[in-house]
Amino acid sequence: MTEAVEYPDLVVVGAGLFGLTVAQQAVERLGVRVEIIDVRDHIGGNAYSYMDEETGAEIHKYGAHLFHTSNRRVWEYVNRFTSFTGYVHRVYATHDGEVYPLPINLGTINQFFHARYTPAEAKALIDGQAGELAGTDPQNLNDKGISLIGRPLYEAFIKNYTGKQWQTDPKDLPAGIISRLPVRFNYDNRYFKDTWEGLPTDGYTAWMERMIDDPRIHVTLKADFFDASQPFNRKALAAAGVPVVYTGPVDRYFDYSLGELKWRTVDFRE
Repeated sequence: MTEAVEYPDLVVVGAGLFGLTVAQQAVERLGVRVEIIDVRDHIGGNAYSYMDEETGAEIHKYGAHLFHTSNRRVWEYVNRFTSFTGYVHRVYATHDGEVYPLPINLGTINQFFHARYTPAEAKALIDGQAGELAGTDPQNLNDKGISLIGRPLYEAFIKNYTGKQWQTDPKDLPAGIISRLPVRFNYDNRYFKDTWEGLPTDGYTAWMERMIDDPRIHVTLKADFFDASQPFNRKALAAAGVPVVYTGPVDRYFDYSLGELKWRTVDFRE
């Protein structure tokens, strides 16, 4: 069966945003024929969305995805396929029955301590509350969090949430995870600091469908790269010498030779 298949110039494994971008660029720049395969029954990967029939609301099936970038080249590229709303992401958390803005900023600090600190005063307070960890570069998330925002704020807003989210004691998590969280000594409560952000006007799936709206790109869904019963499988493509761009789970590609990778995603169970 596989010998009779007319293979394309390139096979992309995974119909997420990265895989679709590779396919679109390969066709546009090189004029090749591309086959995209995905084990799921839809394109879009974890960014897949659909419109709820009853409410008309866009549903992000695998959790909210918010587009943001400061790279002009990226911004101009994605705007070829979709426009964006003016959505600005702001986050709030409840602690002891009171609502606070996040990430930690001067408003959070003053509200939490019932004070009116200036930026310099707030910075001095945080440094003092970090104790011996102030100015250091800890290697675990727990100590890094304390060094960044002091123990009271860390324990109120970060520690327990992080332990629940990762199902791991923050002392056993790498410091780099929290290093991405901004700490601001002004009243800017935007979650992201990028130049551009928003949501695709008519949804993520419509955006991605336009990316691959080209007769030289073909998509096969519910096709497992590791399933020898379907023609675009790993062994058959290797035997035919077809170039492959693989965007799936790395541990699966290496047959879990080092076990399953931790912390790759959130598991969804119905």
